[in-house]
Amino acid sequence: MPCIVIATSDNYQSPPASTDVEHDLEQLRSRRRGRRLFLQVESSVIRILELVLVIGFTLSPTGWAQQTLRLATGNPGGIYEILGSQIGNVLNDRNLPDDKKIQIQPEPTTGSPQNLQKLMDGEVELALVQADSVTKVMQGEKGKTLRTIIAVTQAPIQIVVGPAFESGPQNLKNDNPAHLAGRWVVIGMDDTGNNFTAKQMLDWLKIKPNFIPVTSFLEMMQFVAGRDIGLGPPTKKADAGIWVSSAPNPNVSYLLADPAFKLVQFRADQIATLINDVAPYVAATIDQHTYPNQTERVRTVAVPTLLLSRDDIPESTVKPITTALLEDLRKTATSKLRQSRSAIDFPTIMAIMNKIDRMPEVSAPWHLGARAAIQDLSWYQRLSAEGEVYLFWLLLTILALVIFTIALLREVRSQVVFGFL
Repeated sequence: MPCIVIATSDNYQSPPASTDVEHDLEQLRSRRRGRRLFLQVESSVIRILELVLVIGFTLSPTGWAQQTLRLATGNPGGIYEILGSQIGNVLNDRNLPDDKKIQIQPEPTTGSPQNLQKLMDGEVELALVQADSVTKVMQGEKGKTLRTIIAVTQAPIQIVVGPAFESGPQNLKNDNPAHLAGRWVVIGMDDTGNNFTAKQMLDWLKIKPNFIPVTSFLEMMQFVAGRDIGLGPPTKKADAGIWVSSAPNPNVSYLLADPAFKLVQFRADQIATLINDVAPYVAATIDQHTYPNQTERVRTVAVPTLLLSRDDIPESTVKPITTALLEDLRKTATSKLRQSRSAIDFPTIMAIMNKIDRMPEVSAPWHLGARAAIQDLSWYQRLSAEGEVYLFWLLLTILALVIFTIALLREVRSQVVFGFL
């Protein structure tokens, strides 16, 4: 019977066990997972670095692609809303590189009081406000952070009286705001700049009328007119109405189309009180024929509209804004701000600036960026800005002195020659 012999040896190695194969596969999978994790971490780090660079570029004073500043304006369709849009147009028209462009985002409001509150609360970076409304808030802690950039327009105070005024329209040359004492007067809606300025003006002149509350300027006009103008029969009648607005104002135009209504003039002493002592007002006139049936100039005062910011808005932002607006205001025919019925000029701007310097309690101090922009003006521009009329009279006086001196020298020379003869 055949015998099968199986030989063995101590040096024989059996094939690797299945557990060793699984171990190698697990190591391979582990290395792959580590690689994927590394790639994910690397991608996240790159994204974080990109975000940090973008934020740093945006926050850099000269590094943003385009800076957007929110501007509190006024009632939709009103002069402040128009001014806000025109300020944006002035800045947009400047041929600047993208990293230095400033975009204005106008935000409608109810007027100066709300604009000031939004600016102090940090809800906007810029605000259009009537200069006298700033005086009230300057005593508060938040009010001390306000800074003036520039005066962009001015609104004359216009007092309209009609048949209900006791003295009668035929005697209005002798009338003045003092005659509003004890009368029924409408001054606009609460929390509006019109209402605030009218009350401030009357308080400073120590005049105490009776106020009739209104819900709209249309209702205000109807109470003064004393008749139905589309709102139904008027529930009340006013002796006078006070509008603080650029002229011509459509409500005032409607009333003055009736010869029975007139504009009231301010006395010289009243104007002096308002422009010299207590408030940042300026003397103003409403030229004849500005309104229907207006045959003579009317003396009044105007409240400047200021463009304000806070002291935390950098100088590198405020200075180009001021420069752009100054350049626009120097253009007599093509100024965008003047197209907004702006009644402001260089002498007025400098007069307001000087008044704020003299009376810091009256309004917010000038922003350093605004002051730097004005200092960048040439000496001639600043001289003419501070008083074009005075410069004209100075040159005329010098010319007259030169002519007089030449004539005097000729006379002396003729007498000397005659003496020798």
